[in-house]
Amino acid sequence: MVGFEGRIVVVDLEKGSIKRVLANKLHLNLFLGGRGYASFLLYHMVRKGIDAFSPDNPLIFGIGPFTGAIWPSSSRFVVAAKSPATGGLGYANAGGFFGPYMRFAGADFLVLKGKASSPVFISICDGKVEIRSAVDLWGNTVYETEKILREEVGSKRASVACIGPAGERMVRFASIICDEGRAAARTGMGAVMGSKLVKGIVVVGEGKVEPKEPEKFERASREAFSRVADNPILRGYGEYGTSIIISPKNDVGDLPTRNHYDGTFGGAHNISAERIHQLLGIVPSSCFSCPVRCGRKVKLEINGEKEFEGMEYETIASLGSNCGNSDAKSIAEMNYMCNDLGLDTISTGVVIAWAMECYEKGLLTKEDTGSELEWGDAEAMKEVIRRIAFREGFGDLLAEGVRRASQKIGRGTERYAMHVKGLEIPMQQPRTVKMFALGHATSNRGADHLYALPTIC
Repeated sequence: MVGFEGRIVVVDLEKGSIKRVLANKLHLNLFLGGRGYASFLLYHMVRKGIDAFSPDNPLIFGIGPFTGAIWPSSSRFVVAAKSPATGGLGYANAGGFFGPYMRFAGADFLVLKGKASSPVFISICDGKVEIRSAVDLWGNTVYETEKILREEVGSKRASVACIGPAGERMVRFASIICDEGRAAARTGMGAVMGSKLVKGIVVVGEGKVEPKEPEKFERASREAFSRVADNPILRGYGEYGTSIIISPKNDVGDLPTRNHYDGTFGGAHNISAERIHQLLGIVPSSCFSCPVRCGRKVKLEINGEKEFEGMEYETIASLGSNCGNSDAKSIAEMNYMCNDLGLDTISTGVVIAWAMECYEKGLLTKEDTGSELEWGDAEAMKEVIRRIAFREGFGDLLAEGVRRASQKIGRGTERYAMHVKGLEIPMQQPRTVKMFALGHATSNRGADHLYALPTIC
């Protein structure tokens, strides 16, 4: 396809320099897309044994050949670095508009090297790349930052990927949030971004993807869209979002409950797709060129705003059933908190559930936690989320992730730490659905539900 040339923008934050290079086509063609080539770059740039928070750990944003094209689900971008959560290969991906806009602005890959001397943001606008001061933005939450950065570049339609207070404080499962709720959340890429003193990246451009053979591509595109439309699972996602699977997963014992102790939750009907739609007045939303439209805006008034990115399945289960919480509105509020503070909702729910189970069994006390931590206590969960993001008190321990937290506490708490290779287990029951057990065991980034979930095919 015309336009996917492997255009790499390398930003040296220490030197304040910017250069453009083209990927070696032989290397680029070894991989299907952005994740493969980003991992290739990372492998050749990272020295053995470096700390994930070292300036020598590059942070790499990448897209694939179809990103920005009129093709189903062509919105995705990937972020890769050595993971502060696992100590191994780290990557996360997100949808929205950031990936296509990065391509339209003239970059297929963005490599951030070194560490800035003070907070900065990167702007890539119609091919022009700048390193700009973000000193006044440091300390702001995600939603505040996105709004200000769009104003800074003078474009309301610009896409922003940024971190919140959690990334600034290098919480090991901090996320990078783009487009007001699309999260590149897993493996702590937001923490790496924070370690480099990069608050955000703004992209906008007028470029477009031009297929080399337009007629053939259009025919293939129509066929791809048709196959997606005919997929019954994806039709359900379009109607209710991924929350549609709460009830069926509960029915077969695959809804993680109380720190993965059980797979069936008595309060599942209160957090079901139908209940959430009834309670929160859901509005459908979509990523770039995606016919599924699994995104959902919830009507929830916070800080004068009345509509926010809603919860998807992983968030509902992680902050819901896995913590014994059947209050759908509180889950929506905590989802907002995690997005605004820049936290991975999966890992956040898992570390809280670990603490709750250890508290229940007497392995953690009020002296450890600073407050009572009972199953289903939504208000206590909100306070713990805030403490994690700002690394306050007990939250500072949980901010290290469940593996490190349990190792530091000891007392047998390690037995209840749900992780694979240091990455908290997402919301599937490997005991019930064996493909997820295999996926977790073979994933190169730890517990990973995407490895074993071939939904679009």
